[in-house]
Amino acid sequence: MCTPGFSFIMPTYNRAFCICNAIDSVLAQNYDNLELIIVDDGSTDGTEELIKKKYPSELSSGKIRYVFGEHKGVCPARNVGLKNARKEWIAYIDSDNTIVSDFIQTYRKAMRWHPWKKIFYAQYKGNTSGIVSGKKFSRKSLIKGNYIDMGALVHSREVYEKLGGFDESLTRLVDYDLVLTYTEHYKPYFIKKVVVHYNDAQDHKRISNTGIDVAIENAKKIIAKHFSQEERDKYLGDNYFEQFKKQEKNN
Repeated sequence: MCTPGFSFIMPTYNRAFCICNAIDSVLAQNYDNLELIIVDDGSTDGTEELIKKKYPSELSSGKIRYVFGEHKGVCPARNVGLKNARKEWIAYIDSDNTIVSDFIQTYRKAMRWHPWKKIFYAQYKGNTSGIVSGKKFSRKSLIKGNYIDMGALVHSREVYEKLGGFDESLTRLVDYDLVLTYTEHYKPYFIKKVVVHYNDAQDHKRISNTGIDVAIENAKKIIAKHFSQEERDKYLGDNYFEQFKKQEKNN
């Protein structure tokens, strides 16, 4: 019986100091039918040289595919990965995170029990805080914020082919937007297990650490895009965006 394939998409920009841990966590999967697509968003820190030196056999076999492009941001980079994905299932890993060794097997088990589902997600844990995030799906609760991390999300390539990829007009909360788009059409299945160890440290530049005002503007755009005025009035308080601003400052 043919086992389904998994394409892991990893955007990166100047992460030579940590990317190998992320790569190794994908290669540690006890599963043959996978590929890792590294989309380098114009790194200038020797990332390309490092990967070519450390992973020559994986690059030669196609298990790792390395795509270099000019610096455009995470959405265009992930979209390049999606366009290049060859396998039936799509997973995401950021270059400063790691996944557990039984990541694929965890999703395969859920897929066998729920073969009609097109989207699965699980929990993730902050490396610094130790906080475990992720809960059972409720679209209503998503209006107040995202609890589905891209690194813990797996979806069929069919979902991407029907609904498209990341909105390149957004610079913040891009994961939230894609989650809302996909789950509007396909109800996901939740797996109560930590599968991602997430870098929640504040010690280096990360997209989620910058631009509170930009984040608020993006949040307003996303919520207006996905929720009706009636839903916004019903589920969001008048001071929601002030609370959102405080939350972003604390993250």
